Amino acid sequence: MKLVLHIGLHKTGTTFLQRQLQFQAGDLSRQGWLFPHTGFTEDDAVAAKAFATPGHQGIAKAALHGDSKIRTALYNEISKAGCPVVLISCENFSFPLMPPGRRARYLNKVAKFFSEFDEIEVVAVIRRPDTYLESLYRERVVSLETAETRSAVHFVETTNFRVLNFKEMLVPWRELANGNLTVLSYEKLRQNSDYLAAFGEALGFGLKSSNKLSASIYSSPSRQTVEVIRMANALSAPTEGRREILEAFLQSAGHYEAEGRGLSAIPTALKIRLIDYAQQSSGNFFNSCNAKLDFDAMREAIEAEGSNWQPLTNIDARLLDSYVFFSKSMTKAKKPTTVSRLLRGVTGRAELRGALQRIFGLLPPFGQKWMKAIYSRLR
Repeated sequence: MKLVLHIGLHKTGTTFLQRQLQFQAGDLSRQGWLFPHTGFTEDDAVAAKAFATPGHQGIAKAALHGDSKIRTALYNEISKAGCPVVLISCENFSFPLMPPGRRARYLNKVAKFFSEFDEIEVVAVIRRPDTYLESLYRERVVSLETAETRSAVHFVETTNFRVLNFKEMLVPWRELANGNLTVLSYEKLRQNSDYLAAFGEALGFGLKSSNKLSASIYSSPSRQTVEVIRMANALSAPTEGRREILEAFLQSAGHYEAEGRGLSAIPTALKIRLIDYAQQSSGNFFNSCNAKLDFDAMREAIEAEGSNWQPLTNIDARLLDSYVFFSKSMTKAKKPTTVSRLLRGVTGRAELRGALQRIFGLLPPFGQKWMKAIYSRLR
C-alpha cells in the first residue's frame, strides 16, 4: 500500500486541487486512488475566503497529537476502499515558518502515524520564491488566526528570508520518504490550461477539472485590499464578527477596479535578493530532485515586471468605505449580515445607492442582474 502525501506548499493552488479531488473522489477511486474523507476539513476556521479548506487538516493534527481515533478511522476507510494508492493533501504539513528542530520532532510523529504504509511519496509544489513569499504574507494578513500587522517589506526582512530555504524545509521530508520526494514547479504546471490534469499527470492519475467547482478558485486580493485589512488588524483587536466582516469585504472589494491591482507590494530590488537567496540556499537541492528551476529567467521576469512597478501611495476610498461599513454592520452580529441589516438606518437616495453597491458584492450572478435593474432606477 502506497501513500502519496501532498504537502503544498502554501499558495500553489492547493485549495483548488483539494476541492476538485474531493468532488471527483469517485472517479479517482476507480483508478485505484483513494482521496480519504477522514480528516478532511470542510471549512477552514481561520480563513475568511469562501470555499477555503486546508485539506486533510484533521489528519495533520491527529499525527501531531497522536490521535488514535482519527488514525483508526483512516485505516478503516483505506481497508474498506481497497485502493492501492492513498492520496492525502494538506499544505500545513510543510509548516514553512516552523523552526527546524520542531519540524524534525513533528516529522517523527508523522512517520509513526503513517507507519502502516509500505511506500511513501512526498509531493511538494514550488512557485517563484518572491511571489510565494508575498502570497504567503497576504494570506497571513487575511487569516483570522494570524492577523498579520507588519508591512510586506517588514515581513520579508524580519523573516530573514528563511521561509525560502526550501532545502531546509524539504530534506527532512525526503528522508521520511526514503528519498521518494517529488518537487513540481507551480509555474510549469500552470502552463497547462487544466491545472488538475497537469498535477494528475505528474503523479500518475488522470482527471480533468470540473467546471462545476469554479467557485473554489479565488484570486489573491490586491495589495490595496490587503493594506486596508492590515491597517485594521493593527488598529484594533480581533472582534467576534471579524470573519463575517472579512468575507463580505473581500467579496465586495473584488468588484472594484482598484489602481495597480496586479502590482506587488515588494520592490524589485528586494525581489531580486529573494531569488538570489533561494538559489544560493536551495539551487543544488532542486537539481538533485530533478526540479531544475530557471533562476535567471525569474530575474528577467522580475526586471520586466519592475518597469511598471510603483510603491503604494494611496488607497481607493471605496475600499476604506466598504471596510468601515461592514465593520459597523457586523461587529456585534453573531450571524452573517442580512440584506435587511445592511439597509437599516439608510435614509435618502444617496445612502441607498451606497448600500445597494455593497449588497451587490454579496449576491450570486442572477441576483446581481436583478440588483442592477433596481440600481439603475436610482441613478
